[in-house]
Amino acid sequence: MAVQTPPYVLQNAAHQAILFRQTSSALIDNEGIVNATDLAVTANSTPAMNVDVATGSCWVFGDYSVDSQYYFAHNEGAVNLAIAAADASNPRIDIVIAQINDSAYSGSADDWELKVVTGTAAGSPAAPTLPSSALKLATIAVGATVTTIVSGNITDNRAVSQLSVEGAVNISQTGAPTVTTD
Repeated sequence: MAVQTPPYVLQNAAHQAILFRQTSSALIDNEGIVNATDLAVTANSTPAMNVDVATGSCWVFGDYSVDSQYYFAHNEGAVNLAIAAADASNPRIDIVIAQINDSAYSGSADDWELKVVTGTAAGSPAAPTLPSSALKLATIAVGATVTTIVSGNITDNRAVSQLSVEGAVNISQTGAPTVTTD
């Protein structure tokens, strides 16, 4: 393995994105949302074949290669996502995901997106396979012939990302109260 130079963050140097992801990934224990309310998937207030994804942030593990690491993504406003029309005979399961697109590994886009992966209608449907470099936010049960998605159709699959702390950690605060509560 070769030495990566310049080190992160060196004055007046250009740094590859992978170096930032490696630095951030040293602090992140698992992919997931940052705060408990981030990127919550809910039924639209006017019932229809769509869902809303709330504002928020997440860490998504890039599984394009062993060195792609964790990507940070942020959504600044509610996003409305369309759910495909229901099958006339069978139910299906869709998933709502946050997916990273990195042209250094695959495709031509350098962005992230919130989207619905439509499942296959069947008598006993299964959720579709999670795509590469994607975080599952919710599962949507789409019944045969339904014309609206309601909150009872949505299963929350979000996990909160955790910090990784190894070795000794010293956290101090001057002027801390003498009595604390947990």
